[in-house]
Amino acid sequence: MAVGQVKTMDIDKNQTYLVTGSNDGVVSFWSTTNLTCLRSMKFTNRDCAMNVTRISNDGSMLAAAGDDHRITITYAHRMEIIATIDHRANSFSMAWNPKFNVLAYTAIPSQSHYTNDYYETCRLWMPPNSRK
Repeated sequence: MAVGQVKTMDIDKNQTYLVTGSNDGVVSFWSTTNLTCLRSMKFTNRDCAMNVTRISNDGSMLAAAGDDHRITITYAHRMEIIATIDHRANSFSMAWNPKFNVLAYTAIPSQSHYTNDYYETCRLWMPPNSRK
């Protein structure tokens, strides 16, 4: 359980699970049935606040983005890291597709190299076992 201030939260479409992210870098996965914390995790080497958390619509995965400009995606029930993505976006947002486990997020293309003429674009991520 996080001792820091909660900065972000999201709930799955069935309102079964809630995910929170705090300013001390902890992401917690909660049951709405009995209001208990099922799992908490502080991602390795992430001394940053969690600014955006999203739970997939089927409740199987979590995405958490910190002020270090990285998104970490985990399985919700195991909190096992699936992917870490660098996004570097200033006006960051992310959302799961309502029908498929596809995460949309804003990012700065790597070829921009932080120049003044950079532009943010929408990118998609899907679990490795879905890419066939």
